[in-house]
Amino acid sequence: MLKNCDDISLKFHGNVVGAYRKLVAWEGEFEQFIYIDIYTVILDSLSFVWQNLSHCRIFTSHSNLPEIRQWVWKDSIYAKNKLNKTQIEYATNTGFIASSKNILPMSWIMEKVEEALTLKDDMELLCMEQPFLNYLIVTSGYNYGSLFVFFMWGGTITKDIKLECWAGLPGGIVKGGKFTDPYKRPIFLMHWAGVLRENNGI
Repeated sequence: MLKNCDDISLKFHGNVVGAYRKLVAWEGEFEQFIYIDIYTVILDSLSFVWQNLSHCRIFTSHSNLPEIRQWVWKDSIYAKNKLNKTQIEYATNTGFIASSKNILPMSWIMEKVEEALTLKDDMELLCMEQPFLNYLIVTSGYNYGSLFVFFMWGGTITKDIKLECWAGLPGGIVKGGKFTDPYKRPIFLMHWAGVLRENNGI
């Protein structure tokens, strides 16, 4: 199955990109799972995460933010009429994923590759697998969301939501051994996405 992931990355990039191997997460032995990118520090318990799978089969950390969309889709995606506005603007960070087994099986993913390749020129491929995985999530037919959206709903569906934070964001606060972002929102993990690219590390 890992070879399938490598083959998919070849179609989008012309070379093997290891980040696509996260696509096998749905083939694992666990009924529910959390995937977290390696360049991440976990700052608090993950136990709050599981309750959200009762109303959303796939969710991520941050989504539905204009500043994230540029790292998933280029402006040209709107003219293609292959995805609706809601699907495009979900534009999630795929460094954190919570889901259930077999929601996105590899057999289905392989069937979606050629369809997704018609949008290759509209994808921000600097972010490796992120555009393709966004495409899979929003066309899966399952309910999807993000911790950020749950948080902004103010706990109307789920409570005790914590968020992810980019390590380059200034103004974080540490108090009583807990980290909050500049907006005083509780943070459970911090990531360094994009730092290697900025330093020509990828």
